[in-house]
Amino acid sequence: MDRKRVQQNNEVITDYITKDDTNLFLTQFRIYDIAISINAYNIANNYNLALYKTIFIDENGNIKHNFSDKNSYGNILEDFEEIKTNTVKKLSKLWNIKKEDITPCNVCEFRYCCTTTYLPEKGKNGYTVDCNYNPYTAEFN
Repeated sequence: MDRKRVQQNNEVITDYITKDDTNLFLTQFRIYDIAISINAYNIANNYNLALYKTIFIDENGNIKHNFSDKNSYGNILEDFEEIKTNTVKKLSKLWNIKKEDITPCNVCEFRYCCTTTYLPEKGKNGYTVDCNYNPYTAEFN
């Protein structure tokens, strides 16, 4: 795998990947993938590590949350002001969903270190995800 990683500051890490590398973003929780720093833990107390300030730009320039997201929040070929006002506004709604707002994440013992890329679905009683880990039984499905 040939990846180029550029760290821009303490909060933003940019990875350039090829389409063959998309298996890095599998939407499954695995206990042996947990690695967390104090900065990540502090962010996780206020935001969802998997959603917060995360974007994916596909080969057509569509701005999405991740490669499996069916929604497009804008396109990098659009006017910068359009991206700044509309695209960021749409993504901010997603970025501000906390683990405490999502069932079953809100009761999961791994909620402050989990980085799975499940996109929460809005239902009548809040957000839900279909996770492969069951926090009620402490078992993987």
